[in-house]
Amino acid sequence: MPGDTAPDAEAAAWHARACNSRAAGDFQASLSQAGHAVRLAPRNPVYRRQLASVLRQLESYQDAIRVLRETLSLDGVEIDELLLEIGEIHLDAGDIGAASTVARELVARGAAFEGNLLAGQLAFRRKEWEEALSSFRAAVDSRPGDCRPVNGLGVVSLSLGKPQEARDLLERAIAIDPAAWQPYTNLALLAEQAGDLVGAAALFEQAFSRNPAEARARFNAALLYLKAGDFRKGWQAYEARFQVPEIRHLFSQREETLLWDGGDPAGKDILILPEQGYGDQIQFCRYLPLLAARGARVHYACHRELARLFASLSGEIELYPGGEGIPGHDLQCSLLSLPLLMGTDAPDKIPARVPYLAAPTEDACRWRERLACRQGLRVGLVWASNNRDDPFRDRRLCLADLEPLWPVAGCMFFSLQIGRGPDETLPPWVEDLAGELSDFADTAAAMSGLDLVISIDTAAAHLAGALGQPVWLLVREDAEWRWMTQRDDSPWYPSMKIFRRKSLQSWRALAEEVADA
Repeated sequence: MPGDTAPDAEAAAWHARACNSRAAGDFQASLSQAGHAVRLAPRNPVYRRQLASVLRQLESYQDAIRVLRETLSLDGVEIDELLLEIGEIHLDAGDIGAASTVARELVARGAAFEGNLLAGQLAFRRKEWEEALSSFRAAVDSRPGDCRPVNGLGVVSLSLGKPQEARDLLERAIAIDPAAWQPYTNLALLAEQAGDLVGAAALFEQAFSRNPAEARARFNAALLYLKAGDFRKGWQAYEARFQVPEIRHLFSQREETLLWDGGDPAGKDILILPEQGYGDQIQFCRYLPLLAARGARVHYACHRELARLFASLSGEIELYPGGEGIPGHDLQCSLLSLPLLMGTDAPDKIPARVPYLAAPTEDACRWRERLACRQGLRVGLVWASNNRDDPFRDRRLCLADLEPLWPVAGCMFFSLQIGRGPDETLPPWVEDLAGELSDFADTAAAMSGLDLVISIDTAAAHLAGALGQPVWLLVREDAEWRWMTQRDDSPWYPSMKIFRRKSLQSWRALAEEVADA
């Protein structure tokens, strides 16, 4: 190997293990193995670059940069290529200033290709399209046989709304290097924009097959399969979420050695781990009684805000609010792996009998009595997600967007919105119930006194659906996978009607459709 002044069979073996673990998506193992290789052969730049690559995958950006900076001093290294990689890691970390400094360093060295390629990426990040095009073209001129700047030109064309030009460039990049994975991800985005969800998913899968460490591609494929209704492929690909850097930290309690494989659970203590937002847990807790019915002793590490509500689930299910006091167990499973392991391989296989959750009886009676005197259609409103740290989606509209609803005759409006914006004052004809709701059981009880819930894509919409409450859901034109496409109902919630915002349509215009309905 170039620069390996002390070939060492043991170091080479650790390097090979690190490569295999990285390809399998086990980045922690790869990190340990790559570290062993570097300690055994500290002057081998190949091993060092492997270590830096794994650190980058794990978002340990400063450590990755440190390793590469140390590698620059070794004999026989490609300094310009290493500097380019350092600049790209600064970009990954969001440090535009440091990346710009590296770009200037490359220019000063006369590294035309690397300098222009990094400058193009910087300009793209700043949305300076003409500068990005100029830099990528200069990189192509410097090295016509490298697919990376051609891929960069394709991404800029995609961003500028030139789909055919983008397609031609991305296919050209693949022709230059059939093993490159990035052009496939960008072709997938192009196919998704054109409405070809299955084709886009297949392209994401091709990207993943070329770089198994790029779990985002497989995860994106999963979302598209699910959105298109191909649950068989979708749930399988959805397992890639455990390796996606942006959300991997959500699964820190998951123990690989204890994972349930879908076999006979009878007589087993199975710990189900919560994941993602409250809405996801409300949607998928329906599987817990089904697992218990198969003979498992089900333990659920429940969020405190959901504990009283989930106490209404049927079957023998032990809840551990806040994850405290969890007993020993035979197996583990993350909540959103249950559809895969329990055979929900098509929309018509969804266990959709509602209600599967209920409010505490006394609380529900109290709310029904309190609201019974209100004349007309009693409508609850939720217009924003209260989870601003949700890694999957941003869901929020303004209270003012709902103004078309106010003149509708015969309606009484009630706010269930937790956490209003500082500039959002309720009009006098909207009664605020949110101040009396301390957890989801309280919200369920309040909903029991209403005739209809109108909600943006939030946990409240899932709750109403799980209660069997009539619920009208407002979603964006690019609604996430669970609401699928081009349908005004949901296979997950029989009591739900979906209103979809059209391209370029405002939320207010969609509210006008709701008012008419």
